[in-house]
Amino acid sequence: MVKLLDYNDRIDELLKQSNPFAIITAAHLKTKTTKNNPEERYSWKWSIVMALYERGFSADDILQLYRLIDWLMILPEDLSQRFTDNLVEYEEDKEVTYVTSAERHGIKKGVEIGMLSNAQETLLDALDAKFSTDIPSDIEERIKKMTSRMMLKQLLRSAIQSSDIDSFRKSIDKLTSE
Repeated sequence: MVKLLDYNDRIDELLKQSNPFAIITAAHLKTKTTKNNPEERYSWKWSIVMALYERGFSADDILQLYRLIDWLMILPEDLSQRFTDNLVEYEEDKEVTYVTSAERHGIKKGVEIGMLSNAQETLLDALDAKFSTDIPSDIEERIKKMTSRMMLKQLLRSAIQSSDIDSFRKSIDKLTSE
């Protein structure tokens, strides 16, 4: 009978194997031993993920194993961001094309568009709930053309504070003329 803890002193040996279970075992053991040391966990997470690339796993296997390792070896936000940045740089240097920088840019842009759309819809819903009338089409069009989430946030506050749709219209006029 063998316990996983028996491999605690053999991490380097585990990382040299092409067996995915060996790499996951290393991740599990290092997750336990770095519980209170985020910098050390970062370093081990990096070593373990690099082992995935060095062992010649397929792109799909790397992605699946990386998801598990990322779930096991959670890092504080700042280290997580640094890890992601370094991994993106590594993949670009090695011309790894699992997720290209263009795709990452597209994903980021899509998130921004989604957040903008959500802010517009929230404002329109607030106006509808506050005034219980159809929102005049000119106001709706102006809101849907806005590209500043900060401006939409300010207008949401104005909608809450406005006594009627005309006073809200004045808020839009004032804000867009500045």
